[in-house]
Amino acid sequence: MNEFVRFQTTLWSRIRLVQNQDPVAVADFVNRYRPPVLRFLGRAGYPEPDAEDLSQEVFTRLLAEDVLSKADRERGKFRSFLLAVVRNVIREDRRKRLSLKRGGERPALSLDREEVAEPAAPEPPEEEFDRAWLDHLLGSALEVLEREQPVQHRALAAHVLQGKEYREIASDLGKSLQDVKNYIHRSRQRLMDLLRQEIWRYASSNEEYEEEVRTLSRFLGPV
Repeated sequence: MNEFVRFQTTLWSRIRLVQNQDPVAVADFVNRYRPPVLRFLGRAGYPEPDAEDLSQEVFTRLLAEDVLSKADRERGKFRSFLLAVVRNVIREDRRKRLSLKRGGERPALSLDREEVAEPAAPEPPEEEFDRAWLDHLLGSALEVLEREQPVQHRALAAHVLQGKEYREIASDLGKSLQDVKNYIHRSRQRLMDLLRQEIWRYASSNEEYEEEVRTLSRFLGPV
């Protein structure tokens, strides 16, 4: 738990470094948050090239316009703040597209303005960002599991992602049926531990951590 306590103070410290344009902190910040932003944009109906462009716009605003200065740990979790920025970029993009279809252009609206125009299509609900976020955290946890225990990772991936039965996995791996059962049981437990660590890396307090675990567990089901 001492390691978790260390994580508790790092989120906002990292954000302050990003505001100060620390190159290492900026690169880490983009690497951490870009994948779930891209997933959410894809679920909003944008093809990959457009999602890439809008994702770049999101981080350009966060880094160049000092939008991060508006983030405040007292106002709620940073993920909610990030979602608000992403949604604002989506709304402005849809306004521009709609305006061009009508033969005119409208200036982009400030992040401080309330939305006043109806979007061209329904936006994904907040739960979709939760799902995109969970996909990102699970991917990170699975990468760690694969590095730590490649055979256990293969067994779990074959069972959970490919739907293979234990006997088929045992044959593929050249292991006993009991070995495979043990691999999958242990890898499930380890994956949950890794996922909790990933959640903590993005949390700014113990309360936020517990809330995130509850929120994301709704989508995770039995691991």
